Amino acid sequence: MDKELPITPTTAIISAFVTAIATVMKTLKTQEKWSFYQTLHNDLKNEYYSYKAQNGIYQDTIDKDALFVDRIQILLKEADKRMPLRTLPAAPLTS
Repeated sequence: MDKELPITPTTAIISAFVTAIATVMKTLKTQEKWSFYQTLHNDLKNEYYSYKAQNGIYQDTIDKDALFVDRIQILLKEADKRMPLRTLPAAPLTS
């Protein structure tokens, strides 16, 4: 015999909770932001390690510090252009 399982209040509450969390995460674009910041972190870390090891572009440069600063600024400017849009209203400015 096919017996239907009743939906208990606990099941309904947990389902509603999971649905609410999924909706909030989708609305706030948390996965997209996490991926963006992880990529930025990796890019900055790779640049730092290249600078510390003095390899690649830093090998034949006279002013390695200035080059490092320039390259970090470029990475941050590029990241600013690609950054996911804010999904929360900006904080009010205080005078």
